[in-house]
Amino acid sequence: MKPATTACTYSATDLDVLARTLFGEARGEPREGRIAVAWVVRTRARLAMAYSQRNKGRPHPLFGDGRIASACQARWQFSCWNVNDPNRSKLLTAGPHIPAFRDCQAAALAVLDGMEADPTSNATHYHTTT
Repeated sequence: MKPATTACTYSATDLDVLARTLFGEARGEPREGRIAVAWVVRTRARLAMAYSQRNKGRPHPLFGDGRIASACQARWQFSCWNVNDPNRSKLLTAGPHIPAFRDCQAAALAVLDGMEADPTSNATHYHTTT
């Protein structure tokens, strides 16, 4: 099977933090919603890397330093990582024993490995009407 897109470079930490971000932000969404949020993160990381390369290694003011984990945990970007957000404790304690977390891990891996095409057309933000 041909990949939907190219894979990106990521670490085990990047994969874990992205899965936790999906769990905190989109665990109640269908797979398509989790894929879309993962692509928003991947796009932010790509833009941050390009910014950093153009600006002598300085991180992007919103999207971090170019790593997936940095894009997820950049200040005030994904509310589930904010200290006062009720989802934060849930995402920090989530693990493979929780089916919704396993679904988020699978979505994160599919996007990072290039097995899912970008349904967002390079969006850097998302919004749900629910």
